[in-house]
Amino acid sequence: MLYGAAWMHSAVASHVAEEAQDTDPSHKLQAYLTSPLEPFCTLLDIAVIKWWKDHSIIYPMLARMARDFLAIPGSSTASERQFSSARHIGTDFRNRLSPTMFEAMQMLKGGYKAGIISTHLEIMALAKELDCTVDELMLDGV
Repeated sequence: MLYGAAWMHSAVASHVAEEAQDTDPSHKLQAYLTSPLEPFCTLLDIAVIKWWKDHSIIYPMLARMARDFLAIPGSSTASERQFSSARHIGTDFRNRLSPTMFEAMQMLKGGYKAGIISTHLEIMALAKELDCTVDELMLDGV
């Protein structure tokens, strides 16, 4: 009986250590880095995304990171649009804006356009905080 208990304890400890090694991100990264390389000529741009999809079972955490990284557009149009948008705020008529206020206005404008900031949601939250309806809040402001 003692031998059986020792064997069972050893088997369970080995299994737990094996599972811990599987969940260790550095172990998964090392496994990826030491895996054989794919021939470069077979990897087209779209094939890279497919390769990560096909290997997401083997490298789930790295596949999620690759999906996040590969989703970044290789374009500067968003930044160009931001500079163009800033031109409308930084006019000769608004030349007394401090740099901090100018930055705050740009951040708010970007937040509203992206849908991150919503006046409707802010008003609803304020009404809830003041324990009144949105209509009552709007009538008090008139």
